Amino acid sequence: MGKGQVVNPVGAAMEWVARIVAAGLIMVLPGLGGNWIDQQLGTHFVALIGFALGIAISLVYLLAITRKITATPAAEEQAEEQSSEST
Repeated sequence: MGKGQVVNPVGAAMEWVARIVAAGLIMVLPGLGGNWIDQQLGTHFVALIGFALGIAISLVYLLAITRKITATPAAEEQAEEQSSEST
């Protein structure tokens, strides 16, 4: 968003809801998939691996979105300049 633009509070809230839901799904879905595989194969460890992977991937996702949000405007401008120079 550019400088001086007014942010709609409902829009900002919905953006955060989407991020939180995505992080929750990233955490849970690999474990549920692992549980299904465990039931199909008669094993008991794939669900644990799935939940562990889901948590790890979700943490990486959360770190990435917080870095993007907390980036200073000067750093964003510098990144934009570097990307435009490389093209």
